[in-house]
Amino acid sequence: MRHVESKSEFYALSRRLLVGNRLRQWKWEQFLDLYEQGLLPPIIGIRFSDGLRRPATGLYPLAKAYTFGKTLADEGLVSNALFDEGAPHEYLTLQGEIMASDHGLELRYSHAQIHQRMLWLEEATNGTLISHAHGLRASMLLQKYLDPASWDTVNDILSCQLGVENTWGNEVANFEYPIIEFSTFSRPLGELGTNTLIWEIRTKY
Repeated sequence: MRHVESKSEFYALSRRLLVGNRLRQWKWEQFLDLYEQGLLPPIIGIRFSDGLRRPATGLYPLAKAYTFGKTLADEGLVSNALFDEGAPHEYLTLQGEIMASDHGLELRYSHAQIHQRMLWLEEATNGTLISHAHGLRASMLLQKYLDPASWDTVNDILSCQLGVENTWGNEVANFEYPIIEFSTFSRPLGELGTNTLIWEIRTKY
């Protein structure tokens, strides 16, 4: 059993597609090359692999993301920047956090079509957007919205805490009581072409 000690550690696993589906993502040099070839989607997300919040973090039209990228490069801040395909909020169906506790499956969720960071902020401020489900109800809700491959992935991640092996074999260490942040959409997307993105898996941070 092990813990995910930091966001940087999670990103390292995510880049290798070892913790579920993620958005197609590029470092600055790759982004610049694809931009010049006209091969990028119209909406781009900018985030940072060190987990720090910066003014450029967010979703932007492609041209504006390019401008931000150039600014970051000029300021020497682009090495930790990640550019990804924008997750389309208008297709978002379910998002939140999943965990398996001593009491069974636990789900904090929302159908709000907003950025997840704004969802948690709104919940902390007003407490009106988040619902809770437990056990069989949580399982049925997830299976309603997650496609079969995404549901299998979530179960793989959660079942790691039950033993010394998982269905990925020895390449991925088992996590101790992981919390999974996810978003599910009405269409496939990301590197694996499923309908669910795993934003984060954490155990100690």
